[in-house]
Amino acid sequence: MNDLDPRTAAALFDRHQLTLARQSEGLKKTELAHSIEKSAASITQFENGDARPSPAVLASLALKLGFPLSFFTTEANEWDDDVHSTVAFFRSLRSTPLSERQRAVARARIFYRLSRTLERLVDLPPVDIPIVPPIEIDADRERVEAMAALVRNDWGVPNGPVGNVIRLLEAHGVLVMRHEFESYRVDAFSKRFPGRPVVVLGDDKGDAARSRFDAAHELGHLVLHADEDPGNARLERQANQFASALLMPANEISSELPARADWAAFARLKRLWGVSIAALLYRSRDLGKMSPTAYQRAVAKMSSLGWRTAEPAPLPEVESPVLLTRAMSVLEPLGYSLENLERDARLPKEKLAAVLRSSSRAHLTL
Repeated sequence: MNDLDPRTAAALFDRHQLTLARQSEGLKKTELAHSIEKSAASITQFENGDARPSPAVLASLALKLGFPLSFFTTEANEWDDDVHSTVAFFRSLRSTPLSERQRAVARARIFYRLSRTLERLVDLPPVDIPIVPPIEIDADRERVEAMAALVRNDWGVPNGPVGNVIRLLEAHGVLVMRHEFESYRVDAFSKRFPGRPVVVLGDDKGDAARSRFDAAHELGHLVLHADEDPGNARLERQANQFASALLMPANEISSELPARADWAAFARLKRLWGVSIAALLYRSRDLGKMSPTAYQRAVAKMSSLGWRTAEPAPLPEVESPVLLTRAMSVLEPLGYSLENLERDARLPKEKLAAVLRSSSRAHLTL
C-alpha cells in the first residue's frame, strides 16, 4: 500500500481515528502509551484534541496499532457522523466489560466504513426495516408478536421455518458480521449507523441454532427499539419474544409443540425450525402448550444432562454473512482488486482480510 509520509499524516491528524484504532485493538490508553514509551496523558491529549502527535510519534502509533498512516487522517474519517450514532444494544451492560464493548463496536464501525467504501462502486440492498408504531416498554407478548408477523409479511417470508436468518437480514440491507467476543456471556449486539444498521454475532460458540436466534433477537431491537436504553431487561425480553415469533409463528408451530418433555419430538422440531430445544421449550410454555411446572422440570433436566451449554441434535452448519464478499466478487471481474480496496479503505492487508472474513467463512488470499 502506498501510504502518506509521517509529516503529511501528522498535519492531517484526526483524533477520532486514533481512538477507533486503539479501541479496535482492545488497548487501554496506558497500554498504548507504554508500548511507545509515552505517558497515558499524552494519548488522552491526542484523543481529546488538546495536542497533536509529532510525525515520529504518529509513526510509532501506526506501527503499534497496525494501521497505515493514512488511516489516522481527516481524509479517512469521511463518515465522522458514525461517532455520534446511536448506542449499541448489548444484552447486559453489567456483564460486558467496557473495553470489550468498545473493541466490538470499533470493529463494527470499521466494518460499516468498509461497506461504505464498497457501496461507492456496487449497489448493496437498500435498507428495508419496517417502520412500526412505537412500542411501549411494558407492551405484552401479543403486541410484540404482531410486530414480528408484520416483518414476515412485509419481507415476504413464506410460511414455515426461516431458511437462512442472516441472508434474510442482508437481503433487506442489514450488515452482518462475526466477532470473537472475549466474554462467553456475550452473544451478539446491534447498532444503527447513519447509513446502515450492523448486527454483530459471536464467532466462537459454533452453535447454529443459537446464532440464528441471536440474529433474530438483534433484528427485534432494530425494529422495536429506536431510541431506548440498551441493557434494559424488559427490552431484552421483548427482543426474545420477537425472535421467537419471527422464527416460530404461533399459528404454525403451536399444534406441533409437545406438552411434556418429549426429547425426540423436540429434537425433530429443532432440526425442522432451526431453533434450539431451549427456545422450543420456552415457546411451548409461552403459548400455553406446556405448563409452568412441566417447563421448570424440563429445564432442570436439561441442566442435569449438560444440555444448557451443548444441546443434542446440533444443526449441520452455522449461517455465514456473504454480503461484502459477494460485493467484491462482483467488482473483481471489473478490475477492482483487493489491493484497490486496501488503498481505498486505508486498511492493511491483514486487517482487511480479518474484516472480510468476519462477513464470510470463505478463505481469502491477499
